[in-house]
Amino acid sequence: MESHLTARRAWVIVALLLSAREGAAQALVGADVAIENDLVWRGLTRSNPTSIQPAIVVGYKTLSSVIAAGVWASLEPFAPRAADLSNVGTGGDALGEADVWVQWDRRFQKLVTLDVSLGWTAYTFHGRTSLGGRGSEWDTSELYVKAKISKTGPLLPPLGLPRRLPLALEGSLWKDLGPIGGVYGEIALEADLPVIPLGEPLGSLLLRGALGLSAGQQSVTGTELGYYEGSGPTHVELSAATVIAVPLGAAHLTVYPVGHLQVGLDEATMRRGLGAGDRARVFFWWGLTVSVLFPLRREP
Repeated sequence: MESHLTARRAWVIVALLLSAREGAAQALVGADVAIENDLVWRGLTRSNPTSIQPAIVVGYKTLSSVIAAGVWASLEPFAPRAADLSNVGTGGDALGEADVWVQWDRRFQKLVTLDVSLGWTAYTFHGRTSLGGRGSEWDTSELYVKAKISKTGPLLPPLGLPRRLPLALEGSLWKDLGPIGGVYGEIALEADLPVIPLGEPLGSLLLRGALGLSAGQQSVTGTELGYYEGSGPTHVELSAATVIAVPLGAAHLTVYPVGHLQVGLDEATMRRGLGAGDRARVFFWWGLTVSVLFPLRREP
């Protein structure tokens, strides 16, 4: 789903931007696999059984922009319990979801660094509704835009903050083109803190706080498709991660462990199971992603 897809897609895009030498155009291909104890998407728990999520991406980098495309899937290899939430459903096949995406990124560097992303994602679901899963009636697509301001040193002193504080501010907006309609947005603040000792293989401690917001993505009648119980704030998510980089010649191998703490604000983001009492305003989940990125060719 988009939260997982975005986290790994963002890492691949950053790798695409940083892996080639300045001024060199380069084509790259990458793959990763993630394991998560819960599948949580935009604050909504979609699957309680542990999920495995493979992905493939191809991209092309120029001096200041990247065009990339990829495929992502969610597999549920362990059968859900009767009260579990599941994309597949009880007794269904392992494939719950398969998504395709295309994204264009452009980096602007003046006083601060501004990264702008435009993209499109198609979501397809392969569970069986009769078994408690999520079927093709949920298939949809979205257009999205994202802007991230980093290297914010010149902006911090007027706010009373030290210039060297490694903060980044990000805003994202997704417009649903299918049966759900409406829009979803996120505002996030990130801190990239150095780890001691500095350098490989351990990179930085990445801290992120995000607020989710929805408009028009609730089920008005109770029978039509919808994500949330109402419009407005959906949830607050706090996460902590690090990147462990392992050199493989020209390739880039990374291990990305992350932990998430969520506070639900919309009733739908508190739902943790099928039972009436299966809800939690605050809960924790974790994930581990292993990625590899290969350069295909380099142009002067």
